Amino acid sequence: MDSNELPAIGRDRINVVCWNIKHSSRIDRLKQVIDGSSPDFIFLQEVDCETARNGFIDVPSVLSCELKMYNAYAPTVSVRPMLPGMRSSYGICILSRTPISASYQYRLDNFKIYTGRSNTEPRIALVCVVMFNGKPVVLINTHLSPAGKTNKLQRAMQIIKLGNIVQMYSRVGPIVIAGDFNADPVELRTLQFWRRAGLNVAQTGQVTFRPRSADQGKYKSDTIDYIAASGWIFHSVEARVDVSVSDHSCILGTLYAEEK
Repeated sequence: MDSNELPAIGRDRINVVCWNIKHSSRIDRLKQVIDGSSPDFIFLQEVDCETARNGFIDVPSVLSCELKMYNAYAPTVSVRPMLPGMRSSYGICILSRTPISASYQYRLDNFKIYTGRSNTEPRIALVCVVMFNGKPVVLINTHLSPAGKTNKLQRAMQIIKLGNIVQMYSRVGPIVIAGDFNADPVELRTLQFWRRAGLNVAQTGQVTFRPRSADQGKYKSDTIDYIAASGWIFHSVEARVDVSVSDHSCILGTLYAEEK
């Protein structure tokens, strides 16, 4: 049976959003694009929390309030707060329609070993466990090292660790993993990441990153943002472009639980 013809009756269905929002603080636009897909789970990268450049908006908290969802936020870079008690940071975030039972953060790199630098942005995996229709579901969000010859080795090591995390949580329940991998489909196939991790990956057939004019000499347009899963089958996937928010497309996927 073709995945686009899967019956909805009697099978769990989820809507998933993945978006690198480029530290945007345009809550109204973010809500408009995201909420239109009625998401159950949202995976965001490059999220600012109470920083000067985004007007000191706590984006994870405000978005979760506006969308009536629960959130887990993992900072990767912290900056000096304007006032005591401010979180002033930048990182990745998961929002869930159902309560988050537990969340964990895993470091994917050690730059002192790989590059000799300790001031490079840390790369992590944010893992959340939620209950969906009475069953545990594992959500994993990540943002890997960007393009570059040196970063390619770093990214390969990060992908290996990410695969180990997926394998570890496969005993808990079905998994949805999403994020900005900064790796094109050829690189991920070469590393055999999807196969080794036992994941089905959504194929948008579209470029998901288009650099802004200031970055065109540094980066190229490519497919680097993904949603993948185990225990789920993709029914549909699409990429929506909104350059007013980000140079990354918003990836939306609908999945059905695999039949046992």
